[in-house]
Amino acid sequence: MSGVQPLAPYPQLTIHEDAKCGLFEYRIENWEPSAKGGLRPSSGCDLGQFIFPALVFLVDRYLTPDLLWVRALECVLVLWWMTHALIWQSITALPRLGVQLESHYGLPHTPFSSAISLGCTRRFIPLASITDIVLNEGLTGWQFRYYLAVIYQPGVEGDSEHVKVAVPFKDIRTYGPMLKEVYHGLRETLFDEFDDTSD
Repeated sequence: MSGVQPLAPYPQLTIHEDAKCGLFEYRIENWEPSAKGGLRPSSGCDLGQFIFPALVFLVDRYLTPDLLWVRALECVLVLWWMTHALIWQSITALPRLGVQLESHYGLPHTPFSSAISLGCTRRFIPLASITDIVLNEGLTGWQFRYYLAVIYQPGVEGDSEHVKVAVPFKDIRTYGPMLKEVYHGLRETLFDEFDDTSD
């Protein structure tokens, strides 16, 4: 699959296309604002990643006896905590089948290496149950955020009581132009709707 970055100001968005089966993966990497006002890949380091090992050390030092299995468990917990950073999230459009939402976790980007995915979670939503895909604006805390939503009915068709909403990229900082690109791509791939307007 080849990767393309369609928007120059937003390099964290890449579109991967598989020409054989016509699927498109819209991937947004976990980037954060830099001190100079631009964007950079997230290092995955936050205050919690320093507090947790310190708490483990304090518990080990003052509360637990000197047992080998306790030390091994502490090492496993610290390693899990430090390697469970969010790397990227994606939505894959599978023509005539549906969409797949993915979140990849692993070792974060460092100055010496790129991010390494160690595990992921996936959820598939069949096309027959998708009611609509919308681009919307919501209020979170004290700010407005654009978000993409897949509205679907997981049960029997026509059952309006059990409507669910899946939000791809919910744990990553996204911007309106990025989500607009993903929105139009999904509608073109899944519903054969083409955007005729040019901004």
